[in-house]
Amino acid sequence: MGPLSGNNDIHAADERIEDLELSGPVTTIALDDPVFMRPSASPVPNVFGLAGIEGSAPYRPFYLGRHYGAMFLSLPAPGSWDDVVFTLTGMGNFTDMSFLARFDTSITVLTYLTIQAYIQGHMGRKGGEFRFGFDEIPFTDPSTGLSMTLPIAYPYQLVDVGVNLRVNF
Repeated sequence: MGPLSGNNDIHAADERIEDLELSGPVTTIALDDPVFMRPSASPVPNVFGLAGIEGSAPYRPFYLGRHYGAMFLSLPAPGSWDDVVFTLTGMGNFTDMSFLARFDTSITVLTYLTIQAYIQGHMGRKGGEFRFGFDEIPFTDPSTGLSMTLPIAYPYQLVDVGVNLRVNF
C-alpha cells in the first residue's frame, strides 16, 4: 500500500480567487498481487458562489454553487490487462443538488496509440449546474414592463458519451 497524502490549499486575495488548488487524500489499496486501486475525495468550497448574490461578488459561469464535492476511484492495469485503465469519477454541487457520475476507460493498442472512451450521467435537480436545461424562458419587455414566458426549451442533460484517440510521440 502507498502513503496517504493530500494537499488542500486555497489562495484568495482582494475578494477574488487568484489561485485555487485542491486535492483530497489519495491512497493506493492493493486488491491482489498485481491489482490495486486509487480512491480519493475532496470538498471544494467556493466563497463567491451564487447562493445569494450580494455586493460585488464576481460572476463566474459554470462555478455557481458554494459547496462542491468530488471523488474518484482509479483501477490501472487490472490483472493481466497491463494497457487498460478504468476510472470512476463523481462531482456534486451541493448548493443546487445536481451531480455528475462518469466512467472512463482507456486502452493502449499500439506503442503510441491510446483509445479512450467515457459515459457520463447527469443526476439530481433538473436545471442545476450539472443537469442543465429549461422548459421555458421568463421574459419582461423593458419598454412595456409586460411579463411573459417564451416557449423556448433546452432539454435537460441526462447522458453524455465520448471517444478519443490519442497519439503520443
